[in-house]
Amino acid sequence: MVLAGARFDPDRYARLCDQPETAVDCAWFARSGIDLKTIDAAMLGRSQRDERIKAVVAVDPELSASFAPESIAGIKVPVDIINLGSPDAIPSALDASSLKTLTPSSRYDTVPDASSFSAFNPCTPDGPALLQEDGDDDAICRDGTRPRKEVHREIAGRIADALHRSLSALP
Repeated sequence: MVLAGARFDPDRYARLCDQPETAVDCAWFARSGIDLKTIDAAMLGRSQRDERIKAVVAVDPELSASFAPESIAGIKVPVDIINLGSPDAIPSALDASSLKTLTPSSRYDTVPDASSFSAFNPCTPDGPALLQEDGDDDAICRDGTRPRKEVHREIAGRIADALHRSLSALP
């Protein structure tokens, strides 16, 4: 999204971990000594638009609540957004459904029988125990109602379809 023209709003980003419902990775940030309020605002808020980007497919785009709305509205390339999980189960920190109304040429869809971790690699058998040893929740290892490999195939197909649709329309 950033390479297509989305810019972070430094104030929204700095407050990300103040709002538990939009917080992503805040426990990890805290354990790692990262304070979002000390991030270089000028660097964070600058445009990183790359003219070579002709289409975007975003799967569970984290931090989308931190984008400056006017920058989203200015995106000129087709954007396909895929959220993992049913609409009532998508964590608000990952819910990108609002982007479909802010982005002029966007499509939005969900993979209802996936979880927010379904796009990650499958965990090893030792994964849950290792995560708990580090003080993390082992939710990252839990799948939705289908195995991750099946969800990966579906996501890959959706990405291929979106890119074919978007890029085949180019001159």
